[in-house]
Amino acid sequence: MPSREFFSCDWGTSHFRVRLVNSATLEVRDERVSEEGVSSIFRASSTDDRPALFAGVLGRHLHEVIAESGTGADRCVISGMASSTIGWVDLPYAVAPLPLHPSRLERTTFLLPVDGRDISIVLVSGIRTTDDVMRGEECELLGLLELCPELVQERCLVVLPGTHSKHIVMEGRILADFQTFMTGELFAHLRKMPTLSPMLEDEGDESDFLRGVRSARDVGLTAALFKIRARRVIGGARHGASAAFLSGLLIGDELLHTPDGLAVYLAGAGHLHSLYLRAGEALGLSVRALSPEILRQAVVCAHRMMVL
Repeated sequence: MPSREFFSCDWGTSHFRVRLVNSATLEVRDERVSEEGVSSIFRASSTDDRPALFAGVLGRHLHEVIAESGTGADRCVISGMASSTIGWVDLPYAVAPLPLHPSRLERTTFLLPVDGRDISIVLVSGIRTTDDVMRGEECELLGLLELCPELVQERCLVVLPGTHSKHIVMEGRILADFQTFMTGELFAHLRKMPTLSPMLEDEGDESDFLRGVRSARDVGLTAALFKIRARRVIGGARHGASAAFLSGLLIGDELLHTPDGLAVYLAGAGHLHSLYLRAGEALGLSVRALSPEILRQAVVCAHRMMVL
């Protein structure tokens, strides 16, 4: 009899996460998280030994979960960067626009021996347009469509905040287009710039953040960036104000690119979720927030669809 559980693996550039999931309830019974992201394995490997290193990392974590839980799970779905040019297997992208359904995503299946059993590995690739790509977010979105039926009732924009934020245009179940914003990565780089870093040591407060959001709208990104330095030189602003100002400026600039006439759904988690909500309100955008708990379930929901 097939196991009622499966493994769900999100393998990103910097981090690795695998969960043992109940197929019926989506309850996560066990979880392993590490910093064994795809990029670290790529740097430590050659073309010849890379597949064995990926197999070793996954096999070790699956062994630990099996030993502790006693599960009979024999299926594992992997999404994220493991299907990229620096990953386990380089898979092609599916091409948008396309119906967002498991059968339309590029994937490959193979067996991985673990503790005397063959684990069926389903490696899922991402989606591209003519000038943009995503890997991992397609599974988040696929799960969200199952968990939030309202998303397929109208033409809408789904915003997935992150290091590389995605703005995805959905027309029912058709993924029509998407755009990537390097908001999180740009924030990290700007905080390290010699001309700005002395003013960006602290986090600041909400008023500083909202001033940055309004500056994105009223002044523009590049002009407002210099004000971070000038504010310190001229007005003696405390360091933390500039850090929060920068965050608001970048998130505000991103949200100013949301198309008119589309319902906007925010699917974020943690502190980013609240920041994007406050920025949207400050810009007068009507943003509908999806529960962070639903976002946490979205990937495992999509992975379940791959093994049913």
